[in-house]
Amino acid sequence: MNVKRIFKDFNWKRIETARAIKLFILRKRYKSRKALVSKDELKKCRKILIFMGNSGFGDAILVTGVIKTLKDKGFEVTVLVEKRLVIFFKGSKLIDRILVIENKKKLSTSSFDEETRKVSYDLLVDFCQGPYLVDNLISLNLYKIFKPKYLAGFNDVFNIFDIPIKYDGENTHFSNRLAAFLTAIGISDYKIKYTVEIPSKYRKETEAFLEQFKGEKIICLNPFASAKNRDFSLEQIIGIAKHLSEKENVRTILIGEPYQLRWLINKKLPGNTVINKLSNFFCAACIVQSADLVISTDTAIVHLANAYNKKLICLYNNRILAGGVHNNLVWGPNYDNAIQLFTRGESETLAGDCVGDFDISDIIHNIDKCL
Repeated sequence: MNVKRIFKDFNWKRIETARAIKLFILRKRYKSRKALVSKDELKKCRKILIFMGNSGFGDAILVTGVIKTLKDKGFEVTVLVEKRLVIFFKGSKLIDRILVIENKKKLSTSSFDEETRKVSYDLLVDFCQGPYLVDNLISLNLYKIFKPKYLAGFNDVFNIFDIPIKYDGENTHFSNRLAAFLTAIGISDYKIKYTVEIPSKYRKETEAFLEQFKGEKIICLNPFASAKNRDFSLEQIIGIAKHLSEKENVRTILIGEPYQLRWLINKKLPGNTVINKLSNFFCAACIVQSADLVISTDTAIVHLANAYNKKLICLYNNRILAGGVHNNLVWGPNYDNAIQLFTRGESETLAGDCVGDFDISDIIHNIDKCL
């Protein structure tokens, strides 16, 4: 057997053992018994703390669906997020308070000032929490720091949750997990609808940029993802853009992170194709909202398209996440206006297939159907 592999396995077992010991100590010291929560007690819960330390922009867009429902029902909502997500929630009418974390694995009482810790919460939940020691350790640690009345969680493997939510839909869309939470806290009449609020500053800036294309059909093409093997290749980008250039009265706008778009600046793109130079996330969101068709290989843009119910063609690469979870299903578009395509490599690994190897004829075919 490979020596490196033996060492890696040993190190992993050592880490998991240390986590198990820490979980046992935390549970004994701060949560030796679970609260018995009646339906009447649940009805009294008004202040909710949502931990989103495992989340990106796409996850945040999805979670707005449950936050909107909670606000409509009169709840006060606080989100606990990493710095990168502050921009997404800042100024949102749905959020009462934003707390920022530096390192989710090194949370301690000293991570927050006394005034922040003094705020009382009825309920703490992490929607991305899985059946793993590290996730449950974080939940217990947050319970120790903020002392909420109740701790909610999914599939109570380690017997720590006051509100254990039975959920066996690990290969169904993530919105079903959000729905299971709402049902568990006694909310039955709801519709999960994503809400992305674009600040007026960025809306005006984007509308001024789009004014030059007034009267044209806007196609928003997002060829980049958070992992390189999910990016379209240059050949694919040019192929899609060229096909769109043959359509009458069409303008293709390429969006992505600034560093990704810089790679395209000196490439030979069709004349009707422009690169978005507005670097803010909300400017990209405004372009998606204004588009007649969105084409994307990134899930965050897929969820944005869902929020605005836009015609969408998206490409997924058969990733299998931890625990055998199928990314195609859990983080799929999940709405009628979307066409979801899949790569054909069927590698079913954590990385998934290489999107750059995909034959774009399927995308071309669906563009013709949509326009």
